[in-house]
Formats: sequence, structure tokens, C-alpha cells
Amino acid sequence: MRQNGNEVLGQITEISGARSVFVHYTFRVGGADYRGKIELDDAVASSSANGRSRHASEGDQIPIQFLPSDPSVNHPRDWSWWSWWDLAPHLLFFAITCFGLGGAVYFFRLRKLACNGRVVEGTVTACAPNRSKFRVDYEFRTEENSVVEGSDSFCAEECQLGSKIRVIYLRNSPERNSTYPMSDFPTGDV
Repeated sequence: MRQNGNEVLGQITEISGARSVFVHYTFRVGGADYRGKIELDDAVASSSANGRSRHASEGDQIPIQFLPSDPSVNHPRDWSWWSWWDLAPHLLFFAITCFGLGGAVYFFRLRKLACNGRVVEGTVTACAPNRSKFRVDYEFRTEENSVVEGSDSFCAEECQLGSKIRVIYLRNSPERNSTYPMSDFPTGDV
């Protein structure tokens, strides 16, 4: 309507409502009278008994945009159609979706490491408490004989500096590694 609409001056005829404020207006196009109303939520407008709101009062003239082909499709020009509170549910949905997708990607990557990883011996370079678990920093050599560093924040047991541990890594991406067995993919006895 902003691109194809025409504009005319209308007049506010009534302001009503308790929780939400309804602004009723009329305007004339081509010899015919048209009516419209817009709802302003409590955050945008507050009304009182004398027919006034923060934005307008009865009898005020306001610019109205309408479709030339059907003037019954109209609204006041430049009036707020939403508040920041209208955006909150969409942001919450977006955050939950991102959290879910992030979790799915994380577990897919862990599964790929558990299924396709190579297990080698590593050396502990640091160990520190991390809530009820331990964060272990380590280094290991790949099959191509390059040294790679890694860490795991969810080790169940404390490790001594310089002790040997098993590490699983992806051959094509050795930076993707973990201690073995992985805490999210425990191994079973055969």
C-alpha cells in the first residue's frame, strides 16, 4: 500500500477501548464516505474518559493511505503497527530454533567423530577441575606424524601431567578430537 496507495486526509471520529485503544476514523474518496479503525495496544497508546490518547484526539485530522481500486483497504499513514513486544515471540522462536539446530549439528559432529575417528595415544599437558568433571589439555601425534593439541572439559577422572591417555580424532580434520572413550558415546564391553 505504501507504493500503490493514495493519500487523503481523514478525521478521527471516536477513540474507545479499555485495554487496547481503538481509533475510529472516516475519510471521503470520489464522493463516498469510508470508515476505518486501528487498534493501538496499551504500550503504544493510553486513553482516558475524554476521548484522547497520547497520539490523537477526536476531531483531529490524520493522513490516510488507501488503495485506489478499493478504498475500503486503508490505514493511517505512519502510525505504529507493532511494538517491540510484538517482536519478542519471533525472537524467542528464532532463539529456540537456533539452539535446536546448534545442538543437532554438535551431536552430528560428535557422532561423526565417534564413528570415523582414529584412536591414538596422547600426553596430558594440563588438568584442572571443571565443576564435577575435569578439563584435560593434551597433545597427540597423527598418523601423518604432526603434533596436534586438544582438550576435553568433561573427563570423569583427574589425569596427571605427562600421563598417557587415548585420543580419538578425524584424519581429515585432526583439530576435531576428544578423549577416548567419548563421554557422549561410551564404549560397551564385547
